[in-house]
Amino acid sequence: MNERLKRLHHPFFNNIQDQVGEFVPFYYERQLYQEIASEKPWEESERFIAMILKEWDQLKIRLKSAHQQRDKQEAEQLMVLGVALLVQYVYWLNEKPVSLDEQQIGDGLVHLPFNFADRLQFIMGQPALHLAFIQLIELMNEVIKLDAKNRVRKKHSKQ
Repeated sequence: MNERLKRLHHPFFNNIQDQVGEFVPFYYERQLYQEIASEKPWEESERFIAMILKEWDQLKIRLKSAHQQRDKQEAEQLMVLGVALLVQYVYWLNEKPVSLDEQQIGDGLVHLPFNFADRLQFIMGQPALHLAFIQLIELMNEVIKLDAKNRVRKKHSKQ
């Protein structure tokens, strides 16, 4: 693994499936860190964030079903994908590519929900728990609100 690609190494994501729907976790960051020409969603996030939200809506339904059926293994695998969506959303909202080699995911980002690191750590510590799923939903909702607020702020600053 090249040095730059190590920025995407994190033990929580070791067993991540390559794809959920049209979403491939950290695809654009892999391209960047391998120096392969590709789009940069963190520079033009609006279109790409819409893709994340579409995938989140589908994943949320599958997660709810896994919890209702008490399928902890399925729930845990889906939660890893959900966390990947959340992390990607947060970084792109902050106009940065994902980098997981920081001390805590999200270090140095400006637009974050309250207690993001602690809440994310809880989710990642016990992803199969229903309470972790609820926390992921809450974090995603808060990031969606931050995104909307940020877009309004950008729109007004251009005028």
